[in-house]
Amino acid sequence: MEDFQMRPKKIFKMMKDTKNSANALSTSSDCMNTHTCDTAYNIGQGQKQNSSPSSPSFKNGICQSPYSTPHKEESATQMDVTADVSAPSETVTKDAICISKQDGCMETEEGTSAKPQVPKIFYCSRTHQQIQQVVRELRKTVYKDVKMTILSSREHTCIQTPGSGHTFRSKTEMCCALLDPVEGRGCMYKNGRMSSHTALEYYKMESPWDLEDLVQAGRTIKSCPYFASRDLITTADIVFCPYIYLIDPKIRNTMNLQLRGAVILLDEAHNIEDCCRDAGSYSVLYDDIFQAMKDCKRVAGMEILPEIHNRLAWFLSSLMKWMSQTIQLTEHYETETERMESSTFGGADAVASFEEHGIDLESIIEFKRCAVDAVTETNSGENMLHTKESFERHGVLQATTFVLEGLSLVLGFMYDNDMEHIWDYYVVVCKNSVVSSTSRNDMPNDWPNARGRSMLIVEEDDTPSNWGHYLNFLCMNPGVVFRPIADVVRSIVLTSGTLAPLVTFNSELGTTFANELQALHIIDENQLWVGALGSGPGGRELQASYRLTDMSDFRQELGSTILQVCKVIPYGVLCFLPSYRLLESLRQ
Repeated sequence: MEDFQMRPKKIFKMMKDTKNSANALSTSSDCMNTHTCDTAYNIGQGQKQNSSPSSPSFKNGICQSPYSTPHKEESATQMDVTADVSAPSETVTKDAICISKQDGCMETEEGTSAKPQVPKIFYCSRTHQQIQQVVRELRKTVYKDVKMTILSSREHTCIQTPGSGHTFRSKTEMCCALLDPVEGRGCMYKNGRMSSHTALEYYKMESPWDLEDLVQAGRTIKSCPYFASRDLITTADIVFCPYIYLIDPKIRNTMNLQLRGAVILLDEAHNIEDCCRDAGSYSVLYDDIFQAMKDCKRVAGMEILPEIHNRLAWFLSSLMKWMSQTIQLTEHYETETERMESSTFGGADAVASFEEHGIDLESIIEFKRCAVDAVTETNSGENMLHTKESFERHGVLQATTFVLEGLSLVLGFMYDNDMEHIWDYYVVVCKNSVVSSTSRNDMPNDWPNARGRSMLIVEEDDTPSNWGHYLNFLCMNPGVVFRPIADVVRSIVLTSGTLAPLVTFNSELGTTFANELQALHIIDENQLWVGALGSGPGGRELQASYRLTDMSDFRQELGSTILQVCKVIPYGVLCFLPSYRLLESLRQ
């Protein structure tokens, strides 16, 4: 416990030892039930001349590091410029320097000497309920006055109510409709009254607060909690959020989260592998590719970067032709298994098949560059005027932006770094129910569908119009997404009760963790009994197959079993079931 009770004499001794060791400060995190991955954190002689460390000060019994800087309310622009200071360029690997801004890591500038910043801490868990528990524990510590924020979706934080005559499927849809630059009437709550920690102090908002406190304050002050929580990222020392916000590159880019030199804590991290695989995958509907191609041609016809948008249209058209040919080939097979095998490509096989349609490495690099230019032109300041005329000329539509960004991201994972991860992907063309399609009503009848036939032809074997052909890029290796994050952060800590076996966990994430701890269980072996019940009190077999769970005899026997167990266990029973449907039927 002495490590957690830092006495002044011990701290002064540590600072003296640090000063005598080549002025190099390296970090390593030792936490219970954690995995850590630490990068060297070298202060360096050049920075020492600019800011020589002073003796540590104490405030409320807490040691203030001489390398720390006082809190300042800085603008977003200022923070973007200094976001990289906490990780000096001389200690960052080459791969880390090459990480793009889309990965939430700003590029470093060589020769820049600036004052070191205190690393921002991101505490991530799986659900908002778990984050609320962490905030409650934070209130009990001496760090309760830390500047913090909690990131959440509009579904949890929006306080606007739909007007009469308006129906929206979600609060996200309502917010986008209200803030639409052409037809939206605006939102009275988007006024920035809670956009800084100084403002929260003025309104008597004491830290740490949970999401319910922020929402309640927003109702009282009449200011939007959703946009307030995002604005507070700039000056927050610790950011709480679901870990999908950091893992998914698209969400991370949208939220403008800069991870270089940060400290990341991933709680309940046993689902991190699936989360990374999902973040590295992408699915797009054939009709949406067509809509994006048509939109690029429209913008090119308006003389807005015509060469850029024409190249994008050509690339999307080539991708559609490849899909059409693949689908036509699968129709020659009789069984569903043969069709699936013929439309499933390993990463290298997909690359070879793409090249037959002119989609090679050079064209993909060009597509990524053009996509960045097109999206940048769309989001430029000159095109954000709230008039219909400017909106019609502002560039590609938002749906097109999603397609361009999604394809750029997944193709970058596959082709970058000399196709390092080419065998970590499968490319699959399949038919599935359509979640949403913005282009179905806009497609001309004489345009060929995914099968290469005119849409005027009605085929007898065609399924209803809510089905469509998808192009799926499936990531099989979570390390594709996780390793770039681990390479640029100062430290990353993963905690969970079910991470073992640790060897396979490290291999899956493609990262070597400097510190590992697999703690003993809280109970003794003699307190635990594990067994299987083959039958219930009535002698009926308890085989929970999908077919048998629908039978009333099985449900009656299972219910009797649970009832008998509850009678002999005095302090509570926790029963897991395979589905909510079975849970509800048993309850009834």
